[in-house]
Amino acid sequence: MLLRSVLALTAIIMITSVSAFASQIKPIPVLPGSWHSKVTTSATGLPQPVVKEDTQCVDKTEYNPEEMVPAGEKCSVSNVKQKSNFLEYDMTCSGGDQMPPVKAHVVLKHEKKSYEMTMDGISEFQGQKFESKVQVVGTYKGKCKQ
Repeated sequence: MLLRSVLALTAIIMITSVSAFASQIKPIPVLPGSWHSKVTTSATGLPQPVVKEDTQCVDKTEYNPEEMVPAGEKCSVSNVKQKSNFLEYDMTCSGGDQMPPVKAHVVLKHEKKSYEMTMDGISEFQGQKFESKVQVVGTYKGKCKQ
């Protein structure tokens, strides 16, 4: 039960973190093709990191974070820094029915054929302090297989 709650919270934080700063950044260039992603989540209450991997065919040439904006989130972003292949920001969400209050620091480094995103988050969940670290590593694998 705790594992499901931790993973659900992590997913919400990641989606919210991408969407909350949409109007403050420039689109990120993307090389169309097959991309493999490895997501490693470490968090309070997890006996060991959870690792998930996925490969997807991407046909876009840029990623615009506004596409991920969920309705009704109460988040603000500060300390946004963006230079060529680097994006960094802090995020604070006041929480609501689907998400507890969250503070997070996110760093994204992207190259033409790879990217790495890390997110360190702090929240309170069921009356306990909750800390999480998410690392996402993406690698370009070539043209999509039909």
